[in-house]
Amino acid sequence: MKKFSGLKVFAAVLTLFGTSSVWAVPIATSGGVDTLLAQTTLQNSGQNTEQNWIASVLGVAVGDLDFTKYDDGTTGWEQVVDAAGDDLAGLFARMFDDLPGYFMVKIGNGKGTGADDSHFLYQNVNALAWA
Repeated sequence: MKKFSGLKVFAAVLTLFGTSSVWAVPIATSGGVDTLLAQTTLQNSGQNTEQNWIASVLGVAVGDLDFTKYDDGTTGWEQVVDAAGDDLAGLFARMFDDLPGYFMVKIGNGKGTGADDSHFLYQNVNALAWA
């Protein structure tokens, strides 16, 4: 099995509803907004389905993904603020020990029952320690 050098995908399960942030991270620290590559609603949000979707978007085989899943809800996510310290609505960041080239954010409870997308795949292009 050949792995792509540096190709890491992090899946973070994120539920933003009803959360409030005690900590904030400046947008300059988080490196700005990463590139959204694709978004979808997956009927089955199991790891195999998620990995198959990620591989199809990136044009690689599932076996070429170095996949680490963080199922931590809102833990570790911080509100992003501008230089003046004001919240940037809808922007959150999370620091990782590894430096993922890609990351996926999953919101909601899965099952693809809502009208909104539940899975978002980003390319981590700015500060690799931050998603």
